[in-house]
Amino acid sequence: MLVANEPIVLRQLRLLSRYCVKEVAVFAGFLADVLREKIQPEADKLGIKLSFFVEDKPLGTAGGLTAAKNFLWGNYFFVLYADVVVEMDLTRILDFHRDKGATVTVIAHPNDHPHESDLLKTDENGRILEILPRKKRVPGFYRNLVPAAVYCFSSGVFDYIEPGIEQDFISDVFPRMINNGCSVYAYNTPEYLRDMGTVGRYEMVNEDIKSGLVERMNFSVKRPAVFFDRDGVLTYDPENKGAVNYHKLELIKGAAKAIRLINDAGWLAIVITNQPHIAKGFITLEQLNFIHAKLETLLGYEHAKLDRIYFCPHHTERGFEGEVRELKIECDCRKPKAGMLWRATEELPILGDDSYVIGDSWRDIGAAREAGLYAYGVRTGIGCRDCKGAYRPDLIFSNVLEVVKFTLFGVLAANVIADKIVEQFLQKNKIFIVGICGIARSGKSTFAHALSKELKKRNMAVLHVRLDDWILPFSRRDSHSTAEERQQIWLYPKLLNALVEGEELIAPGYDPATRGISGGVVYKLSGEQVILLDGLFACHKSIRNKLDYAIYVEAEEKLLTHRFYEFYQWKGQSEEKIERMLRQRKKDEWKAVMKQRDFVDEEVRITKKEI
Repeated sequence: MLVANEPIVLRQLRLLSRYCVKEVAVFAGFLADVLREKIQPEADKLGIKLSFFVEDKPLGTAGGLTAAKNFLWGNYFFVLYADVVVEMDLTRILDFHRDKGATVTVIAHPNDHPHESDLLKTDENGRILEILPRKKRVPGFYRNLVPAAVYCFSSGVFDYIEPGIEQDFISDVFPRMINNGCSVYAYNTPEYLRDMGTVGRYEMVNEDIKSGLVERMNFSVKRPAVFFDRDGVLTYDPENKGAVNYHKLELIKGAAKAIRLINDAGWLAIVITNQPHIAKGFITLEQLNFIHAKLETLLGYEHAKLDRIYFCPHHTERGFEGEVRELKIECDCRKPKAGMLWRATEELPILGDDSYVIGDSWRDIGAAREAGLYAYGVRTGIGCRDCKGAYRPDLIFSNVLEVVKFTLFGVLAANVIADKIVEQFLQKNKIFIVGICGIARSGKSTFAHALSKELKKRNMAVLHVRLDDWILPFSRRDSHSTAEERQQIWLYPKLLNALVEGEELIAPGYDPATRGISGGVVYKLSGEQVILLDGLFACHKSIRNKLDYAIYVEAEEKLLTHRFYEFYQWKGQSEEKIERMLRQRKKDEWKAVMKQRDFVDEEVRITKKEI
């Protein structure tokens, strides 16, 4: 079969050669001579000796292997099907096979169509307990672990293959071995493994090769990971207690699409979830496994997949009927600790610099902070209402799909302006101060964060100062206070001077959920070259002469209105009150903020796709 204008088997030969395989048995049938003619030159070039074994009649995926028994005996060997595109680290597989003392290692992975695939049931160590064929299993919810038509064998496999009889590894040989207690293991990998059983998958493979995605998914290449909290982020959590019954588990709208976008980008999609209900005795490990089976099945129906699910079963609180005493411990995996993140980093090829956590509570944000990752909040679930002080997210979005779109697609203007700032900084060679202003909900904080990330990619250290941390609490406002008074812009010149002089500033911190004080936020220059001021009046005339670059962020009125309603609904305001507030804001705040457009250096329009 041709893929990217060449036979798949040539790609497989090159993969084997990279991992020092020098001898290959080729099992062929009709047109075996044509196959030999096509691949022999490439094998010669790679220094691989080919031995052909030709079947007179089809013997299935396993039946013909005994013809090469003498050739393969006494060695560990790989079996690859010729209709599967593979890119993986074979050394890691062989090490796994040896460490487990396995007779058979089945290379497996979560895929984006598990309901159309054979599935594997394993224990916590990866030992295969049962094979669940697509056409024979009872309809229901199953964990997404699919055999990928690549195997690592020891010679003992020949004891279970009947010579000269048509048989299949998945439906005949492996079940015999499992039933006999033989050591059959699954090697779960996030690497590239895709069959081409449909036209759609065939076209996808060709595109993945062309884009370089296939090569980027080898285990040796680290890539970004997105860590999702489960309840309230991917699944509805109406009582803020987490799913204890699979019947109640339901995907939040857009969650599957968010994960599918991560899959398509070649990033890793990982769930990290606290499950104290196990320690408390509310659910068993078996019940949790079934809940996760439903989660993976529902995602699979929408062609999305999770690379891993990590959970913490611990909780220190005692006194529950049926509690599990051995799980009542202080652990390093319960969020806000980062144990699950560290474990994922050890087990998967994760690029930490571009990875991030998406959560709805302070525990999720805390775990991200401990691991040194970006932390993004969502207004679903708990909605980050408990995120204060050090546990404040880098940004808060409406839902998980918005976060993923932002992180994958970025903000185009941030890339362009980052280059301009670097160029001007090199000319001035002093602390560079950037003001980013705009109407509330226009996306200025999103843009400021995107610009900060772009500058860091250019080796520019950035101090991002959120002027919202000095907003006057609601309890201290006059009923007729202006926007400038609420923002306390009279403080801005003093704050900026103090920052530049190297002083430590402790902002009161403003909690948008309660409109009160959230706790002190510390700002101090520690070698940063750029200060980003982010706020409604970050380019105000009182500090304009101190700014090296002033940016006004705008959005169309329809989007501003939508996001205004959404934001104040999150705060618990009625629609009638929101309408009154919006009319008032348009009269005073919007007009006051828009005056800054007259003296900025750049206007940036943020689209709906970007926020």
